[in-house]
Amino acid sequence: MFSSRNPSTSDDQFCSVCMDKAEGYHFGAVSCAACGAFFRRSVSDQKVYSCSTRQCHVRYEHHRRGGACRFCRFAKCIAAGMMPQEVRAKRSTQFSKCSIRVLPPSFGRKAVGNSVVETMIGLRREISIRRMNTQERRGKASFNTWKQSLEEEFIVFRQLVATCPLVSTLISDDIEVAMRMSQEMTHWDQLDGNSPIRDLFLTFYLMEMVWATLAGGGVQLDRLYLPDGTHTDFSEIALMAFFRDNDSIRHPQLSAVLNTSKFFARVVQSLTRTLQAAHIDETEGALVFYLTLHQIGLKKH
Repeated sequence: MFSSRNPSTSDDQFCSVCMDKAEGYHFGAVSCAACGAFFRRSVSDQKVYSCSTRQCHVRYEHHRRGGACRFCRFAKCIAAGMMPQEVRAKRSTQFSKCSIRVLPPSFGRKAVGNSVVETMIGLRREISIRRMNTQERRGKASFNTWKQSLEEEFIVFRQLVATCPLVSTLISDDIEVAMRMSQEMTHWDQLDGNSPIRDLFLTFYLMEMVWATLAGGGVQLDRLYLPDGTHTDFSEIALMAFFRDNDSIRHPQLSAVLNTSKFFARVVQSLTRTLQAAHIDETEGALVFYLTLHQIGLKKH
């Protein structure tokens, strides 16, 4: 949360972004009020920044006019620990009504409040902890690391099916059948188009990319984050490098252009921006996660 002063910060602490005198914790990181306000405006207004070098010096200098590079300043805010999901906005009544209308008719208030949401919140936290313990990659993503990320996430997905009845019943009404189906598939690319697991897993992976991009500031930095923490920027050069990592792709430039205008960019520019604009909290995020999988599950039944 945004606060001008936190008792746990001492007078000699410095802003973790610009090295000016810190005034408290802002959205999860020790910083000055100016960097906290800059971060809040960037997320609330969904600014999109760019930088040719992406290596600018971000440091407070009282005699300097114009301020630091906004792209590099925002990237340093993220690196310092500021969390976009901590930026809150007053939601309108219209959004609240829309949120209620998307609930399936079969869900009563008690079921949504006590069973599904609480289970999914615990599940989301468990996924985050498990990912932090097993995946520590950072930096630029490539086609091969993307394939590896899919394999790692499929392992997580299979564990969800095995341990969470809410997820397994989306595959089959018989939980034992659902568990057996998931365990028989050791790799995600073994799933054929008719498998109920395939669409559920790919939807799960898409949602994980959305959450990772939200947490990494991908809307502002114009980049897509994979669940393992790696990312790719939305420039033709960056996407060419992404596809060049795979020897089977003979025309990386063509692949880069096609994916820039279609899948990758849509994840950030449509899905992620929509969720960031809604300023959903942990409870709402867990419900969106489940309802998305639930809709895919209904189509397969």
